[in-house]
Amino acid sequence: MGGLLSVPAAMADAAILFAPFGLKYLPMGVVSCVTALFVGNVVSACFRGPTTLLCSVYSLSAVVLASIGSQILAHQATQGQTRPLEAIAMLFLAVGLSGLLQVGMGLVGIGRITKHVPRSVISGLRTGAALTIVAT
Repeated sequence: MGGLLSVPAAMADAAILFAPFGLKYLPMGVVSCVTALFVGNVVSACFRGPTTLLCSVYSLSAVVLASIGSQILAHQATQGQTRPLEAIAMLFLAVGLSGLLQVGMGLVGIGRITKHVPRSVISGLRTGAALTIVAT
């Protein structure tokens, strides 16, 4: 049930992520974020873990990826051409590689050190992300 409640948030994060590419690519972003939400929850349900685990798109990652997408488009514009599909493919590659890196770190057991990160640091990170979203 929690996964269904995260669909509007995933759609909003898709709007943030695909904003640099224009309205033409927004449906692609919505489909990709909702698919990531669905696949992430199905895969996490296949493995043992907390029963309250909810895999969702994170707004901070949407802001960072939107910034990277803007930089890729700006770099392409300096060369006299913009290819949004190529920039989107680069972002999907970056997300896929970061996912593989996270899985690898999880298999090694690096995730255990996250319990030593103070709540104030996590709160500051989320507050900074919220301010970045509001400012843009």
